[in-house]
Amino acid sequence: MGDPSKLIDTTLGYLLGAEQTILVPGADHAGNDRPSAGAAQAAELQERLRAWADKELWPLRIQQAERCAVRCGDGVFTLAWEPVGERRRT
Repeated sequence: MGDPSKLIDTTLGYLLGAEQTILVPGADHAGNDRPSAGAAQAAELQERLRAWADKELWPLRIQQAERCAVRCGDGVFTLAWEPVGERRRT
């Protein structure tokens, strides 16, 4: 049968791929000569989301949730506001 941890790691490799990237629709057009309406705002939002994801270690949280989903068949992300720390909480 094999080692269950190798099965989980292989499955995760197929699910997650090499890397995860936050994409905001329209952000890739901000650098064009004639960007579409809202492209600058989309690019700014994309950068803010990527900075937040780096700060919150989001890729590690995704891997943790996906590992649990492979073993248990389910995974849930929650995003909430923490009033005491005045910041988002995942």
